[in-house]
This record gives sequence, C-alpha cells and structure tokens, in this order.
Amino acid sequence: MKLDLSAFENWDRLNWQLASRFQIPSEISVRCSQGLPSAIYELAIGVAQFYSHKKSAAVITGRTPHDQWIWPYLFKEGYQVQQLAAEKSATEIVASLHKDINFVLVCEDHPITGEIYPVDELETLLNEKKIFCFRISHQAHFFKPTSIQPYTARICSWSPRLAVAFVGPKIKSQPMISPALDWNEQQVLHEMDLIQQETLQDEKAVLDFEKKIGGTGLQVFSVAAQRCYDRSLIYSSEIGGEALQKSLAQLLGITLAPPGWERRLETTHLCRWGGIRHYEWWQGRPADDVLRGLIALDISLIKNSRIHEFLDKASQECRFVQQP
Repeated sequence: MKLDLSAFENWDRLNWQLASRFQIPSEISVRCSQGLPSAIYELAIGVAQFYSHKKSAAVITGRTPHDQWIWPYLFKEGYQVQQLAAEKSATEIVASLHKDINFVLVCEDHPITGEIYPVDELETLLNEKKIFCFRISHQAHFFKPTSIQPYTARICSWSPRLAVAFVGPKIKSQPMISPALDWNEQQVLHEMDLIQQETLQDEKAVLDFEKKIGGTGLQVFSVAAQRCYDRSLIYSSEIGGEALQKSLAQLLGITLAPPGWERRLETTHLCRWGGIRHYEWWQGRPADDVLRGLIALDISLIKNSRIHEFLDKASQECRFVQQP
C-alpha cells in the first residue's frame, strides 16, 4: 500500500541547499529540474505566459537538441521566433531583435564537441536592454563560474535527469511541474558530488594525446581552440564508433552505462542514439560516416598511460571483424 501524496517541500529544501552550496546571492533563485529539456521548457514557457504581451523570441540555432520542445507551444501562441546567425557580432544581433522580444536563448558550449561559444558580450548587451537571456550550459559551468546578471538565467546540465537553473531577480517565471516531482535531497546532492569530482579538464594532456593519435590509424575530430578540455573526439571512416567503443571498453575493463549516462567513453554512432534524426538540430554537423565512427574519450582515459596501445588494439580487432 501507499499514500499517494507528494512531499512538495522537498524541492524547495533542495534548492536552498544548492544555493548555500554554490554560495548564490539571495536575490538569485535556484531551481532544480529533471533534465535540461525540462528546465528550458519550464523557464521559457513560464516567462512566455507571464509576459504574454511580448510575442517574440530568438535563438542562436544549431547548438543544442534540448530546446526543441518549447517552439511548438510558442508558435501555437502566435510567437515570432527569430533564428539568429552565430557569425554576427553581439551588437548586430541585439540590433536585429524585434521590438517585442521576450527572451533570447543562447548556448555557452556544444553538447558533443565541448566547443565554447563567446556569449558574455551578448548577455551584457541584452541585460542593458532589459531583455531576458537564457544561457544553456552543457558542461561549461563545471569549468567557468560566472555571476548571474538580473535578466539572465543560466541553465546548467548535470545528468539526463538533473539540471539546475540560476535565475536572475528580474525574471518572473512560475515553476510548472518540478515542485510536484519526486526529489530525494541526499541522493541528488550525492550524485552532484560524484559528477563534480569526475569532471576534470587538462588542456596539455588533451593536446598531447591528439598529437600522437595518428599512429593508431584514427583521426582527431577538429574542434575550435576555445573548448572544454575534458574530452577528445577521434574517429575512423572505416570503423563503426559503437564497435570501437565496445572493444575499447572491454580492453579497459569498463562497463558502459546507457546513452546519456556514460561519462568516460561515448560514441555518436547512429545505432546507439536512435538514428540520424537525433542530430537534425546540429547545424554544420559532420558527414554521416564521421558521425558513424566518432568516439569521445574522457580526460581520465586520455591520461591512461596505455591508451594508445588499447586504441590500436581495439582498432585492429574491429577491422578484423569487419573483413569479408
């Protein structure tokens, strides 16, 4: 038997705990959500409903798959959604916005490559114009702390079931469903501690690893210099990424977690993630054969003294299996 009730106060207590842990000023609100799509949806739709007279929104497209759920609602409500070109300067972007703009959604980093995008100037200009700025961070928040401006919400991803938003005092957005969900305060804090401890970066180690990768018959997937150095992306046009991932995991003694939860050794192979539709959001995405063969290695594996030996052996095993 069970009493079918919800402990609504758990959400508030968890948010207070996080505000204290991250030493967040009292005027900034902290909100937990069960995943990045949920956090973006609750904040964006909440603002859209509260400021319903402002019927425009804008987004720099092609940088996250997690915003796609908000646009059908906004279109239904008669919103005009501007798709902003990332190549334009912050000044040009602000000048191009509609007069009734409600919010602008930008990403700090790429969810796969870890590339860092320059959004600080744009955020400042939007705040000066009293325009809401939603900054999505897939992993940049682990390495780049930043103060929250009054018209800014920084939405930070921790896991597929946990995201934390730090919301500026000028943003009015009523929580929708998160307070009513099941929140285990100690479990969430423990999970965040583990993720924080495991999430490290080392620029020198990554660059040294990538310089030596040619000897394994693999190629480095080129990423801009401004990036999170917690990973390296490599690929082969001859070997499927999922096969290489499994072979390398066996050599390393790793038990792979499900897609989205694996933090050490992951692939963009289409079979692992459900097909090409999963990457439709990625503007300028690599060719299908690159996505098929791409794997990402965490810094902990990059620093393994035998990683090149294991990569070479795993590649040879995969090539042998693929022989007709």
